[in-house]
Amino acid sequence: MQIESIDVLSGLRDALTAPPASRESLLDTRVVQPLRVFWERFAAMRPQTTPLSERGPSEIAGGIGLYHTGLDPTAGLAALDELASADALAQCLRGLEDAAAQLAPERHGVDLDAVRFALALADPAHLEPRTDMYTGVGMIPGALLVTVWPTPFNVPRLPAIAVHELNHNVRFRAEPWHPVTTTVGKYLVDEGVAECFAAERYGEAMLGRLTTGLTTAEIDALKPRYRDAIDVTGFGEIRGWSFGDWSAERFGHAKVGVPDFAGYAVGYRLVRAFLERSGTSAAEATYLPWREIVDGSGFFR
Repeated sequence: MQIESIDVLSGLRDALTAPPASRESLLDTRVVQPLRVFWERFAAMRPQTTPLSERGPSEIAGGIGLYHTGLDPTAGLAALDELASADALAQCLRGLEDAAAQLAPERHGVDLDAVRFALALADPAHLEPRTDMYTGVGMIPGALLVTVWPTPFNVPRLPAIAVHELNHNVRFRAEPWHPVTTTVGKYLVDEGVAECFAAERYGEAMLGRLTTGLTTAEIDALKPRYRDAIDVTGFGEIRGWSFGDWSAERFGHAKVGVPDFAGYAVGYRLVRAFLERSGTSAAEATYLPWREIVDGSGFFR
């Protein structure tokens, strides 16, 4: 599996420093079009009155939460400088190459010859602050996207979230994800395996606070709730169990009465219990059925 770079950071820099008349065109050719696979997928998931493809480059970039030429160029360039000084893109690419070798999908019958990766500057107004101002997309076959508004906390963690998303890309080939038939249990395992894989590569300290923010006592109190919901299907329902009640108004799902982002913390602890109990690595667990991981974890007993 080859890792290929989509360098939209330099494209955004060129667009932000160009004469005003050239900025939109450069944003289109250097950022928007290279990321077409992502915004087309997002547009298909969220139909709008005016299709995203019929909008201008800044509207398209803004529609998926990216920094664009309609925003303050000085702030954008300063943020790009932070990423450049940390060599963030190269660090992510090196991490992805090492992780790809560890996952070795071809040895597990998973056909994934190449994965393209983009690290993009986010519009901070579009990020949920509780995500520590960075997030990723790994469900599109052969494509990964990490978006970030750089902070001292998130920049060192960018390689970890990149390999988390790579794990999704591989695992979803081994056990496909579907918005209608996927269960809460599968979602927990998918996120848990990806986070355990990131921890395996970089250590638990490099995980985000969504995963590590709940105490053991809080997790234990939630176990019966998640055990009873393990076979619930439909992404609307899953969102409630994954993101918590805060997201109900944003996404239109029912409140289920769990803390913010609890599903990520529960999923991580569940998969970690399986790995410790079975002696399996997170890389190996990437190819196991979710039900086998739940049953073998002893987490809900």
